[in-house]
Parts: sequence; C-alpha cells; structure tokens
Amino acid sequence: MTVLDDRPGPRWPRPVTVLDELTELADRLSKGVLPVEARPAARVLYGEAIRIYARVLDGEPGVGPDQRARVRAAGRALVAAGGSPDTAADHLGRVLSHLVEVAVAEQRPQRLSTVVSVGNLVLRDLLTGARDAGPERGSRPRWEVVQRLVAGEVPPGAEHELAAGYDIVLLRPSEDVPRPRLAELLDEFEGLGVLGAPVDASVVLLIPATLDYSPQRAVEHWAARLGASPWCATAHRSRDRIASGYEEAADILTLAVASGRPPGVFRLDDFLIEYAVLRQSAVTDSLFAIVKPVLANDMLRETLSVLIESDFNRNAAAQALYIHRSTLDYRIHRIEEATGYSPMSGRGAQVLTVAMTASAVADVVRRREVPASPTRDAVAGQGFAYGKRCSQ
Repeated sequence: MTVLDDRPGPRWPRPVTVLDELTELADRLSKGVLPVEARPAARVLYGEAIRIYARVLDGEPGVGPDQRARVRAAGRALVAAGGSPDTAADHLGRVLSHLVEVAVAEQRPQRLSTVVSVGNLVLRDLLTGARDAGPERGSRPRWEVVQRLVAGEVPPGAEHELAAGYDIVLLRPSEDVPRPRLAELLDEFEGLGVLGAPVDASVVLLIPATLDYSPQRAVEHWAARLGASPWCATAHRSRDRIASGYEEAADILTLAVASGRPPGVFRLDDFLIEYAVLRQSAVTDSLFAIVKPVLANDMLRETLSVLIESDFNRNAAAQALYIHRSTLDYRIHRIEEATGYSPMSGRGAQVLTVAMTASAVADVVRRREVPASPTRDAVAGQGFAYGKRCSQ
C-alpha cells in the first residue's frame, strides 16, 4: 500500500512560464506609471497585450478586432487617468522585447514575424486610443484624416477632398522635436497644400501629385526649420492605396536607418534587393545563417563592415582599419572560409552585403524600434553600417 505523506514541508514550485515572466515584468513597469491614479489602467492595458501575445504563441495568426478594441479602450482609459501614452508604449516595447528574446527568437523563430506584426498593431491601437482621448482630437482634424488614411480608412466626406494620387512621405527626426514645434511645422506644410500628421514615431506627409512640391523640398523645409535633416522614405500611390504606400515607406525607412545610412531621402529603388529579401522570412533566416560566424567574431565583423562601406576597395578598407594589406587579405580569406563567399567576388560581395543588412534589420524588428539617432555601434547592436554614404 502506498502512503501519501501530506505533512507540511517544502514543495516544488510550479514551473515559471514565459507568460508569468511577462506578467511580472508588466507589474513592475506599471508601478513606475505616473500619476498613481493611472496605474490600474496601465495594468489593464499591459494585461490585454500579454493575453494577445499568449494567443499568438498558441498559434493564432493575428489579433482579432475585439482584442484591438480592448487595447484602444485601455489606451483611452490610461490617458483619461492622466497617464502618458509614450511611457506605456515604451513599457509595451520592453514586454515584447522580452518575449522575443526568451520565447520566440530561439524557440519559435517561425512565429517571429507574426509576433512583431501583432506588437506593432498593439502599439498602434494604444496610440489611437490615446489620441481619441487626448486634447488634440477635434483641434487637429487634418491629423485625424491622415492617420485614418494610412490605417486604410477613408473618413466620411473626405473622399471628395482627396487628390487622385499622393507622394507618401515618411519622416523620422534625427533629433527629438517638441510637440508644439511639430504642430507649428505641420501647420506650415498644410499652408503649402500638404496634409501631415504624427503617426507612431514618425511624421507622415501626403503631397498631392498635382502639387509642384517634391519630397526633397519637404525635407529641406524640415531641416531649415528644425536645424537637422530627417530620414525620409517615399512612395507614390493613388488615393485608394495610401495605406499600402505608407507600409512600403515604413519598410524603406527601417532599411535606411537599420543599415546605417545618414539622414536623406530614400525610395524603393535604393533597397530593391534588400526589400525583396526581407519580405521572405525564410530567405532572411538563410542570409543570417551565412554571416552568423562573422557576426560572432568582432574582428571579422568589423572587417566586413568596413569593406562594405569602402565599396570593397582593399586599399581604402586597409587604411580605415589601420592595418597592412596583407593583414586585410588574411581577414578576407577568413571571412570566405566562415561564410563560403568571397567578399572580393561580385556575387560574394552582393550576398554578404544583403546578408549583413538583413541581420541588422531583423535585429531592429526584434527590438521593435529603430534608434532615433543611430551610430555605427548602436545600429542593430552589431556595429554595422551599410553601403555608401549617400548625398543629401
């Protein structure tokens, strides 16, 4: 006969799950929300996000409309209680980053793109809810028109005021811009016939195709008013496809910043190969596998990065690295051994360049943010700057 010992004593704790860790992290973060009255709303918001992530990890393909509505409602409640949507967005980013790091990147890489997409939707819904509750609603009706257009909606009555086509211009400031100054600048653009609004961490301008005003002029106007040039990505679409143009411009902007380009104007033509590759997660994974040994070796990583920056000119690369040509040749041989591709062949240079960009962008996506002022050592945590320095 088996005797069960039910006397008090130490018991093995229940295994801690990833969701337990996320909940604990969210609880800690919510304690830093100010004012204190906004903390319950923050906990509700973070809880909604964690429940969404749990379902995605269980295999759901995305986030449902009811879930998104609850996130927007939580965002409105947070702002109504005096909480900061910027703080909440930062906290949600940290929760998602932890999720990707401990449960997705290594254990379920096939879910990475879905998790990141859902994370972006959660953030967007938070900001939408916050905007709906904020004092600017109604005082900035044009902002709402732009924000709804890039989300794929056409506000009632707006279709009669829209042009047939637009240049969709996405601007990422290289320095922080105070909200009142941004509002003044957007008013100036509106006076020129350009619709504009803040969307997530960027600014969207919709320039009518019939208006004699180029994206380059918009960037120059921005720089003249704020004293610093932004990163700018552009796409052209008919008025019924503004949302797809915004998504394309957002991808281009991610590529430009993650690959170390300085502020300037970028189009799809600047990243045709990288854009096509990064739309296919399986191809991205294969490219990352090629350069993974190089990324793990500081010397080889720096050498390949400098070679790419130098357009694979050995003399220029050796000078930039402060090494002898023979030392550079040895490192190039090491890179070829590690990757199977010679940096000095046409195909090898192309593959390695795209692979380095893919790894940098994938890392940015995992972190769910693009650095506001990237440096060579900050981008993607890999010290990689891609390609030529383009003129502005």
